Amino acid sequence: MTDKLEKYINENRSSFDDLSPSADLWDKISQHNKSNKKNSTKIIWYRISGAAAVFLILLLSYPYFTTQKNKTNTLSELNTEILETEQYYHNKVMVKKQKVFNLTSNQPEIKKDVEKELALLDTVMLELKNDLDENIANEEVIEAMIQNYRMKLQILEDILKYLEPDSEPEKKTGISSI
Repeated sequence: MTDKLEKYINENRSSFDDLSPSADLWDKISQHNKSNKKNSTKIIWYRISGAAAVFLILLLSYPYFTTQKNKTNTLSELNTEILETEQYYHNKVMVKKQKVFNLTSNQPEIKKDVEKELALLDTVMLELKNDLDENIANEEVIEAMIQNYRMKLQILEDILKYLEPDSEPEKKTGISSI
């Protein structure tokens, strides 16, 4: 098919070449190109200014997002520290509580009183945890939670002193030093 078209064009070349465009046509094309150049220049400037605006927004928002990321990391570290502290005190309380319960196995009224006192402190602890959920970085709430655990330990140690008057009390590591 291309051979036929090529043959036709070669045979009729003189009829194709006899028509030449008018001078006005080239002027119109030239004016059209100039207006397109102006429009394309405007389009380029719009694109450049749009890209600059996007870049400026990203540049200005970078500190916010890095701060948020750092804040999230800090809160995560704080959560870990709180959980570790809570686990430490909880384990100490459970050991002392078990020791008290072993020594008071034949005195159910003491066991009942101890459970009642510790239940009151557990209620306070739940309120503190709710407060902490609202504001994780609140140092006062964290300190109150630690103080609650210290109070539990102190109650249990006092009971152990009463139950074992002739034995030497355990060293109070973690209660007065923290």
